[in-house]
Amino acid sequence: MDEVICCGRCGRKLRSAQTAEIGFGRVCYEKDRLERVKAEYERNQQKLEFEWDTGVTVRATFYEGEQICQGNEI
Repeated sequence: MDEVICCGRCGRKLRSAQTAEIGFGRVCYEKDRLERVKAEYERNQQKLEFEWDTGVTVRATFYEGEQICQGNEI
């Protein structure tokens, strides 16, 4: 009897040898990859928040040393 291999994300039966080898269906593999990329992006961000003597608070976000969005006053 053939071994049934299921998707590691949704649990559906995997039909091709290629998807069985990676453990995810085609769509679930892309979703998983996107989630991992987003998580890595979040880990690499640095957020800066400071308050001036005047009471103005400024926030800025940096990614690997480069500012990716302008600071804003809140």
